[in-house]
Amino acid sequence: MESTRSVGVVALVLVVVTSGCIGFVTGEEALVYQANEVSVDADAKTATGYERQLREELTVNQTVSDRRIEVNNWYLRYEKYDDIAEETTGVLAVVSTHRVDVFGHTTNPYANMSYGGLLANLTADYDTAFGNLENARFVENKTATVLGKEARVGVFATTTTFGGEEVEVKLYVTRVRHGDDIVLAIGGHPTKLPAGEQEILAMIEGIQHETDENASERVASTGFDAGVSAAIVAADAN
Repeated sequence: MESTRSVGVVALVLVVVTSGCIGFVTGEEALVYQANEVSVDADAKTATGYERQLREELTVNQTVSDRRIEVNNWYLRYEKYDDIAEETTGVLAVVSTHRVDVFGHTTNPYANMSYGGLLANLTADYDTAFGNLENARFVENKTATVLGKEARVGVFATTTTFGGEEVEVKLYVTRVRHGDDIVLAIGGHPTKLPAGEQEILAMIEGIQHETDENASERVASTGFDAGVSAAIVAADAN
């Protein structure tokens, strides 16, 4: 997989509006937004049998009016493999993405997207191993303690390609704001394995995420002129 690609917060368009003109303040340095790394703690992995299969820092570059914008996100995928059945029985994908605050307003589209929207966009933008989930139907809400906060976990069900076969799966989606980032998780398991739910929830509760306010945003020394406002808009945020 390429290290630089248009993903989620991804195909980004930066709109800068001044009083009567549109454009960036000129400058040689890029405006950089950096998400802090996310992972799942060792205790949760040991208890559930999940192992990390993928860890990537994904960089999105956008040039507008000769000014470069760079957004760096973290993506990790964990899987559980059953040696007896010789198949994958569970997957959890975790993403950290910067809020991209501009003058006090969070402009990352994932911040306010519905859980159904998160499910569709995360699986489209990241290699979650779930296949197409466009027809997933909402089942219920559960709660989990994520990064010290009580978080809603949306539960969905659908039939999709999982482990190379068409199977019915249950899916779990959650979102937590932590520090300067938004932490997202999507997990799933075949419905024929009901024990998978507790394992997914245990993995979600085992999420850990670094916070470092000094590293969360780096802006070129010239900065923005007064009166400039900006918004990050996803090309496909539906």
